[in-house]
Amino acid sequence: MINDLNKVLHKLFKERATLLKSGAPPSVTDQQIRFQPPDPDWGTHVAGLGTRKAVNVYLVDLRENRQLRSNEREQRFENGFWQEDPAPDRVDCHYLITAWSPANDLEDRTRAEHKLLYETIAVLMRSS
Repeated sequence: MINDLNKVLHKLFKERATLLKSGAPPSVTDQQIRFQPPDPDWGTHVAGLGTRKAVNVYLVDLRENRQLRSNEREQRFENGFWQEDPAPDRVDCHYLITAWSPANDLEDRTRAEHKLLYETIAVLMRSS
C-alpha cells in the first residue's frame, strides 16, 4: 500500500513540478525525487546531482484515521455464497518533504528551496 502511494507521489512530482526540470529537453530524473531519510547519505546523493534540484519525500508518521473508522461489514456474492468482510482500515500518512538546491550562495539556495517547497505544496493541493 505505501509503495503504491510513493509511486503516485513520485509520478505527480515528476510530471508536474516544473522547478525540478532542467536540461534540454527539460526533464526530471528519478534521482531528483526520493523517499529516504534526510540524513548524510541523502546529502551525499544530492551533491552528486550537479545543477539539478531535488525533493525528498520521507514518511515520518502513520496514524489510524478514526473519523473514517466503521463497524459496517461489506457484503459480496461469491461462488454462490454471501461473504462478509470488515470495512477497510483507513490510515493517514504524514510526510516530511524537503527541497534541495545546488546553489552555492546561502541566500540563493534558501530562496530556490522555498520556491520548490511552495511548488510541491501547489502540486499536492491541485491534485487532491
